[in-house]
Amino acid sequence: ADSSAAQAAVRLPPVKATSWLATLFRVWFAGALLLTGYIATSSLRLAWRCRGLPALTDASALAVLDESARRLGVRGHLSVVECAEVASPALFGLFRPRLLLPQGFTGSFSTHELRFVFLHELAHLRRWDLPLNWLVAVLQILHWFNPLVWFGFARWRLDRELACDALAIEAAGADQHREYGRTILHLLENLTPRMAMPGLVGILENKRQLRRRIGMIANFRPGNRWGLPSVVLLLG
Repeated sequence: ADSSAAQAAVRLPPVKATSWLATLFRVWFAGALLLTGYIATSSLRLAWRCRGLPALTDASALAVLDESARRLGVRGHLSVVECAEVASPALFGLFRPRLLLPQGFTGSFSTHELRFVFLHELAHLRRWDLPLNWLVAVLQILHWFNPLVWFGFARWRLDRELACDALAIEAAGADQHREYGRTILHLLENLTPRMAMPGLVGILENKRQLRRRIGMIANFRPGNRWGLPSVVLLLG
């Protein structure tokens, strides 16, 4: 009897540890499920509301888009639609991305400004930012409880926009950086950024981070992207 009681006492801690781990797993699973549901619902809602919209027929705007694609070396046809569900230009989708523009966007911006906007969005396409955005979303779902992950990916999104700004300015011409900055400010005056969504990447991601972007644009200097620091970081 004493031996049986001793064995039971020895077995109690593993049972409590298992129960504690099970509780943690339930909390993690509930959080991951809620975040997955939010992302899936918001993405499906936008896809449904933009479904069946006619492609943009503005010949001058489409000509600017084609020219911008040639400048950046982006191949393939990019469908463009005007959608009331977006407040700023953004790429949407994964396997067949579309460029969503707010209603009446092409009539509110000059051809010169449209070129800058298209170059920025095509830079996202060239950099494969949509698939990367979905990968980041999966990692955030798995690590939803870790504030460092959210902070790190927020910084990554800012750096992504800086990289697209640099690509767009290089394609437009380094001497166009101030005009590019004025276009960003024009966008900010008339439009408001939308909430982050993995299937959506655009030119206005976060108002609070625009100061750094504008500073980079104002002081833009073309340079070698594959310098020694880049190589060292890549190896690291």
